[in-house]
This record gives sequence, C-alpha cells and structure tokens, in this order.
Amino acid sequence: MRFRFIVFLLAVRAFATVFGTVQGVVHDPSHRPVAAVDVSLHAANSGFEQRTRTSDKGDFEFQAVPAGEYRVHVSMAGFAEAEQSLVVASGTAPVLHFQLRGRSHLRTAAP
Repeated sequence: MRFRFIVFLLAVRAFATVFGTVQGVVHDPSHRPVAAVDVSLHAANSGFEQRTRTSDKGDFEFQAVPAGEYRVHVSMAGFAEAEQSLVVASGTAPVLHFQLRGRSHLRTAAP
C-alpha cells in the first residue's frame, strides 16, 4: 500500500511541474479594466489552444497550460487587436498586461 501512495505522489508532482498558468489584465487607455474581451491562447508549435473572456475586473486566466511557447491574442469590437508572445515554464504563472487602443490608432499605408 505504501508503494502505491509513493507512486501516486510522484505522479501528482510530475503533473504539476509540466504545466503553468497564464494570467493577465486588459485595460483601456485610461487604465480602466475592460470586461468581456475575447482572449485566446495559441501554442506556437502545436494545435493547443484555449479561449476565454475577461471578467468585470478585466482579468483573465488560463490554467493547466503545457510548458512551451505561446501567443496571447485579445480582441473587442471598437478596439485594435493586440497580441503578445510568451514562454510558459513548468510551475510558472506569467502575468500579461494589455492596453487596448481605439481603432483610430491603427496605422494605414498611404494610397
């Protein structure tokens, strides 16, 4: 029985060390939190993807994210889209900050 318990503890520890959490906050140019922003997490080297929306406080979280390279993309009607790249290491919880800008801040090429 003791052997099974030790194997169980090792398995739990191994699981916990190959995943991380990605957290973030989205705010407007006045630094007010923005709710209901679409947020997506895309793995750079696989098809792994998660999606969520920001809370009323403008924050978001992705749990059980496998270690690796990712892109986090945020979008909301009336604002320019934003994206950041990051590396998730085992047992880490990086925190991202996004400031949404109005679409008028987008640069367009001269005709």
